[in-house]
Amino acid sequence: MEHMNYDEADLNAIQAGMAVQGMNMDEGESIFLARELDYVKQRVYEKKYPALTATTLFPVTSELPSYIKTFTYGIWDAVGMARIIADYSDDLPNVSVNYREETGKVYSLGNFYEYSLEEIRASQATGKNLSTRLANAARRAHDVKVNDLAFHGDDDYQIVGFLDHPNIPVTTSAGWTTGEIASGELEDAVTAIETITKGLYGANLIALPPSKFKVLSKPMPNTNTSYMTYFNTQYPGLQWVRVNELEDIDGNGTKAATVMDRDPDNASMEIPQPFEQLPPQANNLAFKIPCHSRATGVQVYRPLTIHLIKGI
Repeated sequence: MEHMNYDEADLNAIQAGMAVQGMNMDEGESIFLARELDYVKQRVYEKKYPALTATTLFPVTSELPSYIKTFTYGIWDAVGMARIIADYSDDLPNVSVNYREETGKVYSLGNFYEYSLEEIRASQATGKNLSTRLANAARRAHDVKVNDLAFHGDDDYQIVGFLDHPNIPVTTSAGWTTGEIASGELEDAVTAIETITKGLYGANLIALPPSKFKVLSKPMPNTNTSYMTYFNTQYPGLQWVRVNELEDIDGNGTKAATVMDRDPDNASMEIPQPFEQLPPQANNLAFKIPCHSRATGVQVYRPLTIHLIKGI
């Protein structure tokens, strides 16, 4: 076999499991399985996957320890203003800050894949590596769940998804039947962020469902300039991204656009524990490999830096 390495923890777990289950595997077979699992795990971590769009739309941070269940973050709001005063005035307006704390939860995700005793022995006899498809599927399932939590949350665990966040401003679209309507609504959203934050924040990203890019790619009347090109001249530096999850935000085919100031201080995804594969566990005539990760969904710290346009 070309792959000769094995993880000591995996080998110990295999041998301990064999003893408990009374499996008829010799030392050579147990070492073979440990080497194969090492090979499979490396292949899964090395493989490049197409990015699910939550990690494109939201910055990903890993500031939290992997073991915590909840975390608390503080939000400061400035209160008060200055005014014109007379000389020797003693009625200066007071300026202070309001501070509030909000608590988020960290959720564990899990699944497993397994190889039967027959599959292990067949692989050893033929000199073929164990298939990595099962491990790839396990990792992909974790990535999909993290992505789904970001956009839609989970009602059973009271996780609020980005698309249903109660404090993010929402506009109901007139329907993007023309480029003029589309660019006008996007311009209103960009302006709204600047206005409501009094110029402290400005949009730097626009996310659209892929099907709506063609509306903005059409030329403006009596010109060769598309609506998107003209929009970029008015608001230079904006990043445009395609987000498949915006094609259907509610299961009824409703499409949406997002305008935001993309910054981890405004909204981010926290992933304290990336996908990991634990030592194998003997399970009757098979070995199953538990897989684990931990995530929070999207934490929206400054909802007024984001604007949703629904029903485009």
